[in-house]
Amino acid sequence: TPAPEPAKPRKSSTRGAAARAAPPQGFGFLSVNCSPWCRIHLDGKDTGLDSPATGIKLGVGRHKLKVVNPPTGAEREREVLIEKDQTRREVVTL
Repeated sequence: TPAPEPAKPRKSSTRGAAARAAPPQGFGFLSVNCSPWCRIHLDGKDTGLDSPATGIKLGVGRHKLKVVNPPTGAEREREVLIEKDQTRREVVTL
């Protein structure tokens, strides 16, 4: 009788997970100006920057921008799309 064929290795299904965890495909920049001034938060984290701020380097893709004026408590949130080698300008009135 012929010998059984060796088992073929299974392909890993980590491709989807790897794609989700892949580093950004390039970088772009964000400039933020608020009236009155604001503290800038990106993707749920305080950047430590106050407006006006220019040249904030971010990975390409969608990011959550939140701006807060601490003295008044006023805040706004929006999604911004960063494109490769481009500067996205956001002007926010609180």
